[in-house]
Formats: sequence, C-alpha cells, structure tokens
Amino acid sequence: MDTDRRITTDSSEKTTAVDKALAILEAFCYRESELSLASLSKLLNIPKTTLVSPLRTLEKWGYLYRIPVSGNYQLGYKAMQLNYHYRNALPILQYAKPILRDLQEKTGEIIYMVTHVNGQIFYLDCAFPSRIDIAYSTSGKTLLMHNTGSGKGMLANLPQAEVDAILDKYGLPYATPNTITDRGELMKELAKIREKGYSYDNGEESHNAYCISMPILDNTGIAVGAVSVSGSVVSMGGDKRLKYLPSLSHACQLLSQYNALFPVIHLPYGSSLS
Repeated sequence: MDTDRRITTDSSEKTTAVDKALAILEAFCYRESELSLASLSKLLNIPKTTLVSPLRTLEKWGYLYRIPVSGNYQLGYKAMQLNYHYRNALPILQYAKPILRDLQEKTGEIIYMVTHVNGQIFYLDCAFPSRIDIAYSTSGKTLLMHNTGSGKGMLANLPQAEVDAILDKYGLPYATPNTITDRGELMKELAKIREKGYSYDNGEESHNAYCISMPILDNTGIAVGAVSVSGSVVSMGGDKRLKYLPSLSHACQLLSQYNALFPVIHLPYGSSLS
C-alpha cells in the first residue's frame, strides 16, 4: 500500500520547487513506472502548468527520462546511480553479506534482511539461491509491516505507542485471505511472537510466499531490523520452517553486533523515543 503522494501543506508552509521535484520522483513505483503529465498532475494534485518546470529540470539532470514515442516519463539513470551510492555508503551491508550468503547456503532458501523506515518495512539486502531466476523483493522495496514475518517480528519489539501510530497511519489492509486485518488479533499475534522470539509469514502478503523471521534488536531491546528465510508453501509451510531456526538464530546473533549500523527511522508517535 502506497502512502498518499499528493502535496498537502498547512497555511504556514510554502510548497517549494524542491517539494514538487521530490513529489514527482516519489510518484513512480513498480505499479506506475511510466506516467504522463496529466497522470502526475492528478496523482500529486498539482496543476500541469506548475509541473512543467520541475519535470524539465529532473529530465535535464537525468533523474527522469521522457519516452520519445509516448511523451510519458519514467525514472532516469540517476535514480539507479543514487541507489548504488547509497548501498556503498551503508556499512551494515558489508558486514551482512557473508552472513546472509552463509545462511542462504545452509537453508537453500531466499534470505532477506530488512529494517523499518517511518512505519514500513525497508528491504536492505537479499541472498538468492543460484537456481532462482526471479527476484520477488530487492533492496529499496517497501511493504507494510502487519502482513509479513519480518514486519510482525519488528512490530512485536517496538514500543506500543509506536505500534499504535503505525497502525493508525497505515491501517491493516487486506492482501490475501491469510492477512490479519483485525487489530485485536494482530496484538495477540505480536504477543506470541515476543514469547517465541520468531515470527511467520503464512502467505499473508503474497499467496505463495512463506517465511520464518527473527528481529535484530538494539541494546535496549527495540527492533532495528530483521532477517527472514523465505520460500514457497511447499518448502516453508507449517512446521517445516522450524528446521531453519538454529541457522537463522545464529545469523541474527552475528548481525546484532552491528545493530547500531541499521538505518532505522522510527515513526514519530508523540513523545520522543527513549
């Protein structure tokens, strides 16, 4: 579920050219990889005439590319270049790569490492089996937290006030018949996860994606990230996943040494985090 990308400001704020440019860039996602001027105007609630100048500037600098045939826009090469620089600037990835690769080799399944940013899962890295020819989730992808193993594992280890703020902002939207959409039921699930120390995804975000996950905690016991072993219902359904728990636990223990390096951004929830 995407957040509302329209520009809205109160009377004390002024929408700047930078605001407009960033809103344009954030309008593009995997479901809307190509957008027309009219589509951008409607999506962002900005008049077409006002969008022309920032669009031309973004195109000039390589952050947008205008498709010659249709005249529509898509993200330019500079967006990918920034992702490359960002990944190289994250020291946690350098420490995590051999740990994730070792876990992948021990399990034979897909390994994901995530953090949470403003109340959503943010994918940092993955390790795929050499036989696989698709990439379900890769670095930079965001998802809601209530319907994945990693998301629920992190929610279970956040302050209750922050959990409430996350659910108030994003809700509990339906994704599959297995998605938990009742707040009380989710709270019970989070309590079980805290007790067990690990969480499941039972096809709650995608029909055939199952996983077992454990959170990475900081020195105060607050979740800064998570690692999951993911696969299909055939390999990961039911209690089959429990055989991966010792290897997953060992990987998370190693990664917990670097908990301060996870680029977590907590969703504000009134009082300052402690």
